[in-house]
Amino acid sequence: MSPPQQCCGMPHLAEGDRDTTLKLAQANLDELLAAVQAGDELITSCPTCGYYMKVLLKERAHYSEAYKKIEEAKEAASARALTVQGFDKLKALKRYDPKNIYRDDGYFASLDPLNRINLAEHLSDVGEYLSRLHDAGQLDTRFSAIPKHVVYYAPCHQREQKIGTPYLDLLRLIPRLTIETGWQWHGLLRHGR
Repeated sequence: MSPPQQCCGMPHLAEGDRDTTLKLAQANLDELLAAVQAGDELITSCPTCGYYMKVLLKERAHYSEAYKKIEEAKEAASARALTVQGFDKLKALKRYDPKNIYRDDGYFASLDPLNRINLAEHLSDVGEYLSRLHDAGQLDTRFSAIPKHVVYYAPCHQREQKIGTPYLDLLRLIPRLTIETGWQWHGLLRHGR
């Protein structure tokens, strides 16, 4: 079942409607993170929505004071562990962090940075999700043969999520389907084939 949600906000962001963009982002953060708390997996089939929620929304969130405190606590715990193990002579290097450079002062800074990171970490593109199922042996791959020649070109917003080529890998599971990537196709067009 799909949790209640709004438009991701990308169209409003592109048009410069900051108030609506932030309102939609906050509503989605609330609803989608409630679904995560309930144990649901979040999956998007739209590359643009995925890019917006996994990349744009969390921009600079790792520079927030809330996130820095979590990281400092982890570093302190790690240093205590080193001391207990007898490595107390090692000196920890201080991270260079001039306050005027690394800040969560981007477009979405008014929204809770930890929630933004949490959403990004719990949202999967449907291709990622299906690939995980396949890797775990849980995807039924008894596909019918498709004797076709197709060209696949990954959408820009999918590529910007840095998730690899899950759709291309999944398409290659279909018997007798011949696939060329978009880059190969561009080469064929240039050479008149």
